[in-house]
Amino acid sequence: MCIIPLVNLALTDKPDIRIVITCSSASALTIAPRGDRITSCLVPLDLPDEVDRFISALKPDVAVWVESEFWPHLLEQCQSSGAFMLLLNGRLSNKSYYRWTKYGRNSFHQLLSCFDVIIPRTQTDLERIQSFGNITCETPVDIKADLQGVKAKYKKILGRRGWVAGSTHQEEGRVVCEVHQLLLQGGINDIITIIAPRHFSPNLVSIVSELCPSSMLYHYSEMKSQYSCPVSFLNDQASPAVVIVDTIGDLADLYSAVDVAFVGGSLSEMKWDHNCYEPRNAGCSLVLQGDVGACSSFVQVVDNCLQLATFIQLKLSRTKTDPTHVPSGNGAINKVWAMLKLKL
Repeated sequence: MCIIPLVNLALTDKPDIRIVITCSSASALTIAPRGDRITSCLVPLDLPDEVDRFISALKPDVAVWVESEFWPHLLEQCQSSGAFMLLLNGRLSNKSYYRWTKYGRNSFHQLLSCFDVIIPRTQTDLERIQSFGNITCETPVDIKADLQGVKAKYKKILGRRGWVAGSTHQEEGRVVCEVHQLLLQGGINDIITIIAPRHFSPNLVSIVSELCPSSMLYHYSEMKSQYSCPVSFLNDQASPAVVIVDTIGDLADLYSAVDVAFVGGSLSEMKWDHNCYEPRNAGCSLVLQGDVGACSSFVQVVDNCLQLATFIQLKLSRTKTDPTHVPSGNGAINKVWAMLKLKL
C-alpha cells in the first residue's frame, strides 16, 4: 500500500477530492483505507463490458497505476475517458520482461503508450520500458524508498538475535525452520526467527512445531492483542522463539526490528521475483538464493540452507547494524502530488 501517503496528501491538500483505490486481491482490500472521500474496491474484471461500466460510473480525472498492474482493457478505456494517466514506480520483473519481449512487443508498447507520464522505479526498469520503443519516462525514483523506514517503529530492537524470513512460499517454511535450528546449534541460544508467509497456512504451524521443538512458538496476531509492543516482549524473553506472522500490514515494521532479512521466493523450486526494497530500506542486510536481478548490488547470494545460516550468524555476530543504505526518493510523493494537482 505504498500509495497511501500520496492519498493522504491529496485528501489533506484538496478538500473536495474524491479517491477510489482498486485492489487486485482480497487481502489488500482488507487493509485499504476507507472514509467519507475515499472508497476502496476490487479492480473490475478486465472484460470490455465490466470495465466500461466501471469507468462510466467513476468518470476519473486522474488515474494512477502503481508498479506493474497492466490491465489492457482498463488502460485503454481509461485513456479513452480523457483521464490523465500516470504509471508510478513502474517496473518490469525479469520474468515479465522476457515474456513481453518474446511474445508481445507491439502489444506492450501500445499499453505503455496509454500513459501520459511514466516514472520508473529503477534505472533498469527505465531501460527495459524504453526498449519497447519510443516511450518517454521521467527520472527513476522509488517511492517505497521515500517512505520505508520513516517510522522505523521498532528501531532494531532485536538487533543481534533476530532475523525475518519475509514473504515466504509454502515450501520454504521447512527450510527456514532448518536454518533456525542451525543457528541454535551455532551458539545463538536465544535466536528469534520471524516467519511472514505470503499466505498463512496451518501447515506452517505443524512444521514449526515438528522441526523447532525447543523453541517457543508465537502467533503475531495473538501477541498484538496482548502486548502494546510485541517485539519488545520478544526481546525480554531469554529463550529461542519462532514467530509466525499471521497478520497483514506488519512486515515493514518487523523488518525495522532486525538487522538481517531473507526475502521469500528464492528457496522454492520456482524462482519468484524478489521485492528486496522494503527490508533494504529498513536497514537490513539481505540474503537470497538464485537470480536476484536488479537487487544484485546490495544482497548476499547463497546456494543452500547451510550458507544461509552461516551468513545470518555472521551478520548477527556484528555489534552494529550494517550501515549501507538505499537512497530515498527525496520527497517523491510531494513531487508526484504537485504534478497531479495541476490536472484536477
